Amino acid sequence: MTLTQAYILLIAAILCEVVATGSLKATDGFTKLAPAAISVIAISVCMFLMAHVMQILPIGITYATWSAVGIVA
Repeated sequence: MTLTQAYILLIAAILCEVVATGSLKATDGFTKLAPAAISVIAISVCMFLMAHVMQILPIGITYATWSAVGIVA
């Protein structure tokens, strides 16, 4: 994996995290199946992508970028 691919995966992970946190309110305490499934699947994909990104990028840069852009989004 190249550095460019790592950053592309990081962007995808950030988008998944935004989808996951955005759908949390719609879960109504995880009592509604569809939004809860979207949230769980999106955060799982996010963590999977982050694991691959951290093979190339240092953990500090990865986590700082992920959290900062996720908060702004």
